[in-house]
Amino acid sequence: MTSTPTKVDYDIMLPLVCEEHYEYSALLCCPFPGCPNGTSSEEIEAAAPLLEPKVYRRAVWTDEEGEKSYSWEHELPLLFSLPRVMWRESMRKGLVAKYDTSESPIVYHYTTPEGLLGIIDSGELWMSDYSYLNDAVELNYGWPAPIFCTSSYVSPGTVFGKG
Repeated sequence: MTSTPTKVDYDIMLPLVCEEHYEYSALLCCPFPGCPNGTSSEEIEAAAPLLEPKVYRRAVWTDEEGEKSYSWEHELPLLFSLPRVMWRESMRKGLVAKYDTSESPIVYHYTTPEGLLGIIDSGELWMSDYSYLNDAVELNYGWPAPIFCTSSYVSPGTVFGKG
């Protein structure tokens, strides 16, 4: 017998859902069990504007030290959430500077409505290989963005992983 998923709100602006666990998400429910900003339910249901509701399941991530972290997942393979979870945990553990939305520059991205909902739903914006661009000039305009973004949040000389 499966339980009915807990219904939660969906906010396309990706607000800070939980300060303790540093969870920014369109799903307004912290995935960490026992958190007052979350639910004890293992499944939640939410709908992006103009889309059918989706059911999300709590996923468990365990780091090298055995510390657990959590996220909400739906039909995509868990691997697709790895970058978002790793960045959140790096910020939460103080390995990289925390993201401050009050200091964020505005980023414009041309996409379809479906693409926008995919970006909002995953919390990720992927860049294409430059060889697939329609116009080589796009590379000149796009290249400084990842350098600026990473230099804003990662100190020079930062080494990730264990040596």
